[in-house]
Amino acid sequence: MSEEKNIPEENSKRELTTNIEDNVNKNIPQTEAVTQPPPEQNSRAGETQNSTPETENMEVHHHPHVEKKNFKEYLLEGLMIFLAVTMGFFAENIREHLSEKDKAYSLATSLENDLEKDTTQLNFLIDFNRSKLSALDSLFGMTLIPYDQVDQQYFYGDIQRAVHTKLFSPNNASAEEIKKAGYFHYYNTDSLAGFISQYDFIKTDFINESALEIKIDQDEWVEIAAGVTDPDILNKTLRPYHPLPIAYKKGINPVPAEKMNQFKGHITKMRMYTEYDIDVFLRMKAKATEIMNCMKRNKIITGTKNE
Repeated sequence: MSEEKNIPEENSKRELTTNIEDNVNKNIPQTEAVTQPPPEQNSRAGETQNSTPETENMEVHHHPHVEKKNFKEYLLEGLMIFLAVTMGFFAENIREHLSEKDKAYSLATSLENDLEKDTTQLNFLIDFNRSKLSALDSLFGMTLIPYDQVDQQYFYGDIQRAVHTKLFSPNNASAEEIKKAGYFHYYNTDSLAGFISQYDFIKTDFINESALEIKIDQDEWVEIAAGVTDPDILNKTLRPYHPLPIAYKKGINPVPAEKMNQFKGHITKMRMYTEYDIDVFLRMKAKATEIMNCMKRNKIITGTKNE
C-alpha cells in the first residue's frame, strides 16, 4: 500500500524536473556547434576560395558589332591607297632626278678639269712641235750649202731634235661617263654634245695618225740619217736620255747625191707630219676652249643649276 502511494509521488517529481529543464533550455540561447572540418576539406575550400577571385578578375571580351561598309567607303579607301602609292612613286622619281642631276653637274666640273689638263698638254705639244719644225727647216737649209760650210754642232743637234715625237694623252674619263649615262639633257643646251663629239673625232683621228708618224720619225729617220752622217758622232747624238756633246767643227763628210736627196725627201715628209700635228693640236685646243665656254655660258660649271 505504501509502495503504491510512493509511485505517483515519484512520477510527479519526474514531470516537474522535466518541465524545469525544458524551461531552462528555452531561456538559454542556442549556439551553433562549431565543428572542425578535416584537413582535406580545408585544402579544397582554400582552392575554391582562391579560384573565385581569379574568375571574378577575368575580362570578358565581347566581339564588337561591325557595321557593313557601303560602296562609297570602299571606293574612298581605294582612292586614298592609290594616291599614297602614286605620291610615293613621284617622290622617288623626284629624288632620283635630283640625285642624277647633281651627279651630272659634278661630272661637268670634272670635265672642265680634264679639258684644262688637255689644254696644258696641248700647249706643251704645240711648242715642242714648233721647235721640231724649226730644226727640220734648219736641217734642210744645211743640205743646200757646201759640205765644208756646214756647222757640225747644228747639223747633228738638229738631227737629234727632229727624231723625237711626243704623243697626246687625252683625259677622257668624265666625257665618256657623261655620254654613257646620257646626262646631256640636264645641261639645257644642245651645243655641248656636238662640241664634245667634234673634240672626240679630232682626238681619234690624231691617234690613228700618230702610229704612222712614230714609225717615220724613229725607225726610218735613224736609218736614213745614218747614210749622211758619221756613225760615231750620230751615236753620241741619238743617245735617248743623255746625248754626248758634239765638238764644234766646220764641215761634214761629203755624201753621195742619192743619199742626200733621200735625206732631204725624208725631212720634207717629217715636216709635213709636224705641221699636221701642230694644226691638230691647235684645233683640239680651240674645241676644248669652246666646250668650257659653252658650259660657263649655260651655267653648267658655275654652281648655278637651271631647274
